[in-house]
Amino acid sequence: MNKDNQLVVLCGYSSLVQPYFYLLYDFSGNNFFSGNKRKISFSQALHQVEGITSDNNLTFYVSNEKLVKIITIKQKIHQLDLSSYLSGYLSSLTTDEVAPVISSIHNDTVLYVNESCEFVMPDLKNMMSANDDITLPENIIYTQYPHPGYILGKGIYQAHLRAYDEQDNFQEIIFEIAVADTISPIISNVTTTISIEAQADCQASMPDFSQIFSISDNCTSSEMLEVTQTPLAGVLLTGIGNICSYTVIDESGNSAVFEFTINVTDTTSPIIACPEPDSTTLAFGELTYIVNGNEFDIISLVDNCDGPILITNDYNHLPSLAGTEFYPGTIDVTWSVTDFYGNESECVFTSVVSLTSVEDEIWKNIQIFPNPVDDLLNIISSQIQIQNVCITDLNGRIVSSKTILSNDKITCDVSELATGMYIVSICTINKTVKYKLIKN
Repeated sequence: MNKDNQLVVLCGYSSLVQPYFYLLYDFSGNNFFSGNKRKISFSQALHQVEGITSDNNLTFYVSNEKLVKIITIKQKIHQLDLSSYLSGYLSSLTTDEVAPVISSIHNDTVLYVNESCEFVMPDLKNMMSANDDITLPENIIYTQYPHPGYILGKGIYQAHLRAYDEQDNFQEIIFEIAVADTISPIISNVTTTISIEAQADCQASMPDFSQIFSISDNCTSSEMLEVTQTPLAGVLLTGIGNICSYTVIDESGNSAVFEFTINVTDTTSPIIACPEPDSTTLAFGELTYIVNGNEFDIISLVDNCDGPILITNDYNHLPSLAGTEFYPGTIDVTWSVTDFYGNESECVFTSVVSLTSVEDEIWKNIQIFPNPVDDLLNIISSQIQIQNVCITDLNGRIVSSKTILSNDKITCDVSELATGMYIVSICTINKTVKYKLIKN
């Protein structure tokens, strides 16, 4: 069989061992019986022919096996000239040296890896088409390299596509395939809100989140990923609502950004101090004591963090006792302080309010008049030497003060005072007595 010339020569013999040959030529494709067909008898009877070959498609060489019947036929090779049958056909054939023309378009292209950083080469032959001057389109053979199913990594490759006709003439086109990565890195083990504890100065150091978050990428190893965080590790933070970001960039420039909030929390309670215990004896005739200003309020408060602080007490439930009435007896006032983060502290202030005893009735000889007063306030003491007279408003602010070493009549000009209630404190060597004063 000669595929190029569409020529097949077959040999055989009949049941009477009569050799013959079949010539099949000028057929289409593999349809051997679509062209010329000819049977030729061989003059050498009783020859059991077994094989036939040729080096020029005109002269053929035939072999036969040894046959022992009535007579003995030795095995030999015979020369058979078939030029009278085939020379005309062979001379009509023209040599096909024209390659097919690939008509499909194949340009440089960019393809993308998957989550495993791999790209599986597709079957591009299915997208090819070509025409040939002799070979029918359905008989054109297509090949490609890299082969379908071949695994490609990230990079640039040359793709080779070929179209072959039946004479093995081919056209090849070459184009570039760029295999790229567009998959962003992955940041895991994250949370959107993070709380860190404040130090003594109400600040906290920004952690290094590369030790906390986990990162990975389909193509770039974790060690080669570019990582940045804002603010940088070690930067001092304070308060709540600090907006932070963590960015990871792979070798292809794909990035992942995770934004989160850091709240600096304070667990340190405020430090407070209450006044020393107080003992007050009411003036003769007085039944309650009016707190003078902030004398019984918290005397010191220190907190490590800024922010609003709630101050209250369990007596009047206000931030101050100024102007509050204390009745005779022992009074324990619990002061409570709560800072912005809910940390609490308490202290207790004790006040003892006593009525004037019988032996203190000499205090009834102190006269303060007029009360209410318009302009001049008179103070007369016949038995007790007064050292100082001090007038304060209900906030404890001193509005008038006199130092006197006598028991004579004392006059205080209060005409400039605003209308309202005041406290008059009369001090002797060993006692202070307070009176309520109303200014018209």
